[in-house]
Amino acid sequence: MVLQTKPFRVLFRNPVSEIALVGRRLLRLSAVMRLARSGDHSSWAQRAVEGGQVDFLDLGTSRGGSIRWAERYLGGKLGLGVDLDRQKVLSALKAGYPAIVGDALDLPRTWEKKFRFTQMLHFLEHLEDSAAATRALEVAVRNSRDFIFVKQPYFDADRILASEGFKLYWSDWDVHPNNMLSSEFLPGLRRMLKSAEISGFEVRAHERIESSEHWAVHSVGSPRNQHQYDPEKHPPKRRTEFPFDVFRELWVLIWLPGTSRADIRLPYESQILISEGSK
Repeated sequence: MVLQTKPFRVLFRNPVSEIALVGRRLLRLSAVMRLARSGDHSSWAQRAVEGGQVDFLDLGTSRGGSIRWAERYLGGKLGLGVDLDRQKVLSALKAGYPAIVGDALDLPRTWEKKFRFTQMLHFLEHLEDSAAATRALEVAVRNSRDFIFVKQPYFDADRILASEGFKLYWSDWDVHPNNMLSSEFLPGLRRMLKSAEISGFEVRAHERIESSEHWAVHSVGSPRNQHQYDPEKHPPKRRTEFPFDVFRELWVLIWLPGTSRADIRLPYESQILISEGSK
Protein backbone atom coordinates (compact mmCIF):
# COMPACT_ATOMS: atom_id res chain seq x y z
CA MET A 1 0.00 0.00 0.00
CA VAL A 2 1.38 3.39 -0.98
CA LEU A 3 0.70 6.02 1.66
CA GLN A 4 -0.18 9.39 0.15
CA THR A 5 0.89 12.20 2.45
CA LYS A 6 0.66 15.96 2.30
CA PRO A 7 4.02 17.45 1.34
CA PHE A 8 5.79 19.58 3.94
CA ARG A 9 6.47 23.01 2.51
CA VAL A 10 8.29 25.85 4.22
CA LEU A 11 6.27 28.85 3.11
CA PHE A 12 6.02 30.82 6.33
CA ARG A 13 7.53 34.29 6.46
CA ASN A 14 8.49 36.04 9.69
CA PRO A 15 6.46 33.98 12.14
CA VAL A 16 6.21 35.23 15.72
CA SER A 17 9.13 34.08 17.86
CA GLU A 18 8.74 31.06 20.11
CA ILE A 19 9.36 33.23 23.18
CA ALA A 20 6.54 35.57 22.18
CA LEU A 21 4.26 32.58 21.56
CA VAL A 22 4.90 31.29 25.08
CA GLY A 23 3.82 34.66 26.43
CA ARG A 24 0.67 34.62 24.33
CA ARG A 25 -0.15 31.10 25.46
CA LEU A 26 0.13 32.18 29.09
CA LEU A 27 -2.12 35.15 28.32
CA ARG A 28 -4.65 32.77 26.75
CA LEU A 29 -4.60 30.34 29.66
CA SER A 30 -5.06 33.16 32.14
CA ALA A 31 -8.09 34.37 30.18
CA VAL A 32 -9.56 30.86 30.06
CA MET A 33 -9.13 30.51 33.83
CA ARG A 34 -10.90 33.83 34.44
CA LEU A 35 -13.62 32.81 32.00
CA ALA A 36 -14.12 29.48 33.81
CA ARG A 37 -14.29 31.17 37.23
CA SER A 38 -16.86 33.67 35.99
CA GLY A 39 -19.49 30.95 35.48
CA ASP A 40 -21.01 33.08 32.71
CA HIS A 41 -18.93 33.00 29.57
CA SER A 42 -20.90 35.64 27.68
CA SER A 43 -20.73 38.14 30.55
CA TRP A 44 -16.98 37.62 30.93
CA ALA A 45 -16.46 38.07 27.19
CA GLN A 46 -18.55 41.24 27.20
CA ARG A 47 -16.47 42.75 30.01
CA ALA A 48 -13.17 41.66 28.42
CA VAL A 49 -14.09 43.04 24.99
CA GLU A 50 -15.49 46.33 26.24
CA GLY A 51 -12.49 46.69 28.56
CA GLY A 52 -10.11 46.47 25.61
CA GLN A 53 -8.48 43.24 26.78
CA VAL A 54 -9.14 41.25 23.58
CA ASP A 55 -6.90 41.87 20.56
CA PHE A 56 -8.65 39.88 17.82
CA LEU A 57 -11.86 38.03 16.99
CA ASP A 58 -11.97 34.54 15.51
CA LEU A 59 -15.34 33.79 13.90
CA GLY A 60 -16.22 30.12 13.45
CA THR A 61 -13.46 29.19 15.86
CA SER A 62 -14.43 25.49 16.08
CA ARG A 63 -11.99 23.89 18.56
CA GLY A 64 -9.74 26.92 18.76
CA GLY A 65 -6.72 25.95 16.68
CA SER A 66 -7.24 28.99 14.44
CA ILE A 67 -6.59 31.23 17.46
CA ARG A 68 -3.11 29.73 17.76
CA TRP A 69 -2.62 30.25 14.01
CA ALA A 70 -3.44 33.96 14.34
CA GLU A 71 -1.02 34.31 17.24
CA ARG A 72 1.80 32.79 15.21
CA TYR A 73 1.21 34.21 11.74
CA LEU A 74 -0.85 37.39 12.11
CA GLY A 75 0.78 38.68 15.29
CA GLY A 76 -2.39 38.26 17.35
CA LYS A 77 -2.23 38.60 21.11
CA LEU A 78 -5.33 37.63 23.10
CA GLY A 79 -8.03 36.29 20.78
CA LEU A 80 -11.68 35.44 21.40
CA GLY A 81 -13.37 32.65 19.45
CA VAL A 82 -17.06 32.56 18.58
CA ASP A 83 -18.89 29.43 17.41
CA LEU A 84 -22.50 28.22 17.38
CA ASP A 85 -21.51 24.66 18.33
CA ARG A 86 -21.46 24.38 22.14
CA GLN A 87 -19.45 21.16 22.12
CA LYS A 88 -16.75 22.70 19.93
CA VAL A 89 -16.58 25.73 22.22
CA LEU A 90 -16.16 23.45 25.25
CA SER A 91 -13.36 21.64 23.38
CA ALA A 92 -11.69 24.97 22.64
CA LEU A 93 -11.88 26.00 26.30
CA LYS A 94 -10.50 22.64 27.40
CA ALA A 95 -7.58 23.12 24.98
CA GLY A 96 -6.86 26.55 26.44
CA TYR A 97 -8.53 28.85 23.89
CA PRO A 98 -10.94 31.59 25.04
CA ALA A 99 -14.24 31.00 23.23
CA ILE A 100 -17.95 31.57 23.66
CA VAL A 101 -21.11 30.22 22.06
CA GLY A 102 -22.49 32.84 19.71
CA ASP A 103 -23.79 33.70 16.26
CA ALA A 104 -21.10 35.32 14.09
CA LEU A 105 -23.84 37.13 12.16
CA ASP A 106 -25.40 38.66 15.29
CA LEU A 107 -22.70 39.95 17.63
CA PRO A 108 -23.30 42.70 20.22
CA ARG A 109 -23.38 46.22 18.82
CA THR A 110 -21.21 47.29 21.75
CA TRP A 111 -18.32 45.36 20.13
CA GLU A 112 -17.99 47.93 17.35
CA LYS A 113 -14.29 48.61 16.58
CA LYS A 114 -13.23 46.73 19.72
CA PHE A 115 -10.86 44.34 17.89
CA ARG A 116 -7.64 45.10 16.06
CA PHE A 117 -8.54 42.45 13.48
CA THR A 118 -11.02 39.68 12.74
CA GLN A 119 -10.23 36.40 11.04
CA MET A 120 -12.45 33.75 9.49
CA LEU A 121 -10.51 30.58 8.68
CA HIS A 122 -12.46 27.93 6.78
CA PHE A 123 -15.72 29.31 8.11
CA LEU A 124 -17.65 31.02 5.30
CA GLU A 125 -18.12 27.80 3.32
CA HIS A 126 -20.15 26.44 6.24
CA LEU A 127 -22.70 29.26 6.06
CA GLU A 128 -25.98 28.99 4.19
CA ASP A 129 -25.03 31.02 1.11
CA SER A 130 -22.97 33.92 -0.20
CA ALA A 131 -25.46 36.44 1.25
CA ALA A 132 -24.77 35.08 4.74
CA ALA A 133 -21.03 35.23 4.04
CA THR A 134 -21.35 38.88 3.02
CA ARG A 135 -23.17 39.60 6.29
CA ALA A 136 -20.31 37.94 8.18
CA LEU A 137 -17.84 40.21 6.36
CA GLU A 138 -19.95 43.24 7.28
CA VAL A 139 -19.94 42.20 10.95
CA ALA A 140 -16.17 41.75 10.82
CA VAL A 141 -15.69 45.20 9.26
CA ARG A 142 -17.95 46.80 11.86
CA ASN A 143 -16.06 45.25 14.76
CA SER A 144 -12.46 45.64 13.52
CA ARG A 145 -10.05 48.58 13.46
CA ASP A 146 -7.19 47.42 11.20
CA PHE A 147 -7.97 44.44 8.95
CA ILE A 148 -9.96 41.27 8.24
CA PHE A 149 -8.43 38.04 6.98
CA VAL A 150 -10.41 35.19 5.39
CA LYS A 151 -9.29 31.74 4.24
CA GLN A 152 -11.51 29.17 2.57
CA PRO A 153 -11.17 26.25 0.15
CA TYR A 154 -10.74 27.16 -3.50
CA PHE A 155 -13.96 26.54 -5.45
CA ASP A 156 -13.32 28.61 -8.61
CA ALA A 157 -12.07 25.61 -10.60
CA ASP A 158 -14.91 23.22 -9.71
CA ARG A 159 -16.76 23.50 -13.01
CA ILE A 160 -13.76 23.13 -15.30
CA LEU A 161 -12.36 20.29 -13.20
CA ALA A 162 -15.69 18.45 -13.42
CA SER A 163 -15.64 18.80 -17.20
CA GLU A 164 -12.26 17.01 -17.14
CA GLY A 165 -13.48 14.26 -14.82
CA PHE A 166 -11.97 15.59 -11.58
CA LYS A 167 -12.98 17.29 -8.36
CA LEU A 168 -11.28 18.72 -5.29
CA TYR A 169 -12.28 16.64 -2.30
CA TRP A 170 -13.83 19.54 -0.34
CA SER A 171 -16.09 20.61 -3.18
CA ASP A 172 -18.93 18.18 -2.42
CA TRP A 173 -18.91 18.05 1.36
CA ASP A 174 -22.39 18.14 2.87
CA VAL A 175 -21.09 20.64 5.47
CA HIS A 176 -20.05 23.07 2.69
CA PRO A 177 -23.35 24.53 1.41
CA ASN A 178 -21.61 27.76 0.36
CA ASN A 179 -19.04 26.97 -2.34
CA MET A 180 -18.28 30.64 -2.75
CA LEU A 181 -16.40 31.81 -5.84
CA SER A 182 -13.93 34.69 -5.79
CA SER A 183 -16.32 36.73 -7.95
CA GLU A 184 -19.07 36.39 -5.34
CA PHE A 185 -17.03 38.37 -2.82
CA LEU A 186 -16.81 41.39 -5.11
CA PRO A 187 -20.28 43.01 -4.89
CA GLY A 188 -20.16 43.32 -1.10
CA LEU A 189 -16.52 44.37 -1.01
CA ARG A 190 -16.99 47.00 -3.71
CA ARG A 191 -20.06 48.38 -1.96
CA MET A 192 -18.10 48.74 1.31
CA LEU A 193 -15.19 50.29 -0.59
CA LYS A 194 -17.50 52.83 -2.24
CA SER A 195 -19.06 53.74 1.12
CA ALA A 196 -15.55 54.12 2.66
CA GLU A 197 -16.23 51.43 5.25
CA ILE A 198 -13.03 49.78 3.99
CA SER A 199 -9.92 51.23 2.32
CA GLY A 200 -9.07 48.31 0.08
CA PHE A 201 -9.08 44.57 -0.45
CA GLU A 202 -7.21 41.74 -2.12
CA VAL A 203 -8.53 38.39 -3.26
CA ARG A 204 -5.64 35.90 -3.36
CA ALA A 205 -5.01 32.27 -4.22
CA HIS A 206 -2.65 30.08 -2.22
CA GLU A 207 -0.80 26.90 -3.22
CA ARG A 208 -1.21 26.11 -6.89
CA ILE A 209 -2.29 22.56 -7.78
CA GLU A 210 -0.36 21.70 -10.91
CA SER A 211 -1.77 18.29 -11.81
CA SER A 212 -4.23 15.54 -11.01
CA GLU A 213 -1.55 13.79 -8.95
CA HIS A 214 -2.04 16.27 -6.11
CA TRP A 215 -3.48 14.71 -2.92
CA ALA A 216 -6.52 17.04 -2.99
CA VAL A 217 -7.67 15.88 -6.45
CA HIS A 218 -10.14 13.00 -6.87
CA SER A 219 -11.95 11.49 -9.80
CA VAL A 220 -15.56 12.68 -10.07
CA GLY A 221 -16.49 9.06 -9.37
CA SER A 222 -15.10 9.31 -5.85
CA PRO A 223 -17.75 9.33 -3.07
CA ARG A 224 -18.84 12.57 -1.42
CA ASN A 225 -17.37 13.82 1.86
CA GLN A 226 -13.88 12.46 1.32
CA HIS A 227 -10.49 13.77 2.39
CA GLN A 228 -6.99 13.18 1.04
CA TYR A 229 -6.81 10.95 -2.04
CA ASP A 230 -5.84 7.35 -1.28
CA PRO A 231 -5.29 5.04 -4.29
CA GLU A 232 -6.16 2.03 -2.11
CA LYS A 233 -9.50 3.53 -1.14
CA HIS A 234 -10.66 5.80 -3.96
CA PRO A 235 -11.41 5.24 -7.68
CA PRO A 236 -8.42 5.63 -10.01
CA LYS A 237 -7.76 9.00 -11.62
CA ARG A 238 -5.91 9.69 -14.82
CA ARG A 239 -2.67 11.63 -14.67
CA THR A 240 -2.62 15.00 -16.36
CA GLU A 241 -1.21 18.49 -15.95
CA PHE A 242 -3.77 21.26 -15.46
CA PRO A 243 -3.50 24.01 -18.13
CA PHE A 244 -5.88 26.16 -16.05
CA ASP A 245 -5.66 27.69 -12.57
CA VAL A 246 -6.35 25.40 -9.62
CA PHE A 247 -5.38 26.31 -6.06
CA ARG A 248 -5.85 24.90 -2.59
CA GLU A 249 -7.14 28.02 -0.85
CA LEU A 250 -8.79 31.35 -1.58
CA TRP A 251 -7.90 34.26 0.69
CA VAL A 252 -9.50 37.64 1.17
CA LEU A 253 -7.63 40.46 2.91
CA ILE A 254 -9.50 43.66 3.77
CA TRP A 255 -7.81 46.70 5.27
CA LEU A 256 -9.72 49.47 7.00
CA PRO A 257 -9.46 53.27 7.11
CA GLY A 258 -6.32 54.32 8.95
CA THR A 259 -4.46 51.14 8.00
CA SER A 260 -2.04 50.84 5.08
CA ARG A 261 -1.77 47.63 3.08
CA ALA A 262 1.96 47.75 3.75
CA ASP A 263 1.27 47.41 7.48
CA ILE A 264 -0.14 43.89 7.05
CA ARG A 265 2.21 40.94 6.53
CA LEU A 266 0.70 37.71 5.26
CA PRO A 267 2.37 34.44 6.28
CA TYR A 268 2.48 32.46 3.03
CA GLU A 269 3.30 33.03 -0.59
CA SER A 270 0.12 33.67 -2.57
CA GLN A 271 -1.03 35.04 -5.90
CA ILE A 272 -3.13 38.19 -6.17
CA LEU A 273 -6.26 37.62 -8.25
CA ILE A 274 -8.00 40.95 -7.58
CA SER A 275 -6.77 44.07 -5.80
CA GLU A 276 -8.75 47.28 -5.37
CA GLY A 277 -8.58 50.39 -3.19
CA SER A 278 -5.80 52.38 -1.62
CA LYS A 279 -2.47 50.82 -0.70
